[in-house]
Amino acid sequence: FPTRALQGLPHTAVTSMLAGAGMAVAPTAVVGRGLAPLYVDQLLRFTGEHGGNAPGRLADLIATRIERLAPDARRVLQAISVFGDETSFDVIRTIVGEHVEVEPALRSLEAAGFISRFGSYWCTAHPLMREVVLATIPVAVRKTLHDAALGAGEDLGIPLEARAMHAFFAQNTFEALVLLEKVAGRAAQVGDVNGSIHALRRGLELARRELFRGQIEEPERAVLIFSRKLGEALTQQKQFTDAEGVLREALDLASTAPGPERARVLGALAQVSLGRDRKQEATQFLTEALIWANRSGSQELVSTLEAMRRAIV
Repeated sequence: FPTRALQGLPHTAVTSMLAGAGMAVAPTAVVGRGLAPLYVDQLLRFTGEHGGNAPGRLADLIATRIERLAPDARRVLQAISVFGDETSFDVIRTIVGEHVEVEPALRSLEAAGFISRFGSYWCTAHPLMREVVLATIPVAVRKTLHDAALGAGEDLGIPLEARAMHAFFAQNTFEALVLLEKVAGRAAQVGDVNGSIHALRRGLELARRELFRGQIEEPERAVLIFSRKLGEALTQQKQFTDAEGVLREALDLASTAPGPERARVLGALAQVSLGRDRKQEATQFLTEALIWANRSGSQELVSTLEAMRRAIV
């Protein structure tokens, strides 16, 4: 199919539109391909609302407009951005709490072009708008919003992936780890290895954080499990360097872990070596893995590792 590069609005058109809003000179951002229509829209709204010196970058301009919102309107916008598309009035009310005047906030946000309505649902007016809103939410506030969204989402039966995302940002560690492991497994079953890798990376990030926070029991074991599974997924995608880095870091942590965990990590490292056609190195990893597996008494693990070693020979 033929392609066509989209151009921004030309200088003359922007100057004409801004003149109608009382701005005599077009912004200096009109260069090269011209100005993005969304920037012009936000600039006109910015001028009509408060005026002043407008930021030259679109994201900064949106962020400035968000900062100038009334507290209730800003909280409702944050709630819609956190929950995503198709956010109902009842969900918004659940997330923001009864102290927020939701209806007036929705009307002002729609009039200001921050949100759009489709039937009985609300969403942000543009994907970039949502990204900027999420980026500007204070960490503690976002944690609270995602925690409320998780509760509302469970009542509505939202997808597993969405529940995992909310649990992750709500810093509900145990539930997030359980859900992320399920997401990774489901993605792997349908051949979505990249989706599995993404979920496992998030799980590993959360598990590593718990090494210092101590809000779950045996955080080292969680790190080992997610590291091994991530290493295996990366190996499947032939990302051997990344896989080896993750697994070797896990191996250092596994020095104090039970035998089965160390054996599984060594077995995953053997798969990386096989992917690189280093059979001798793979055999060495498997030999050490079998020592730890035998010490643990896990006959199933021993049988799996022995089968891997025989396949090399």
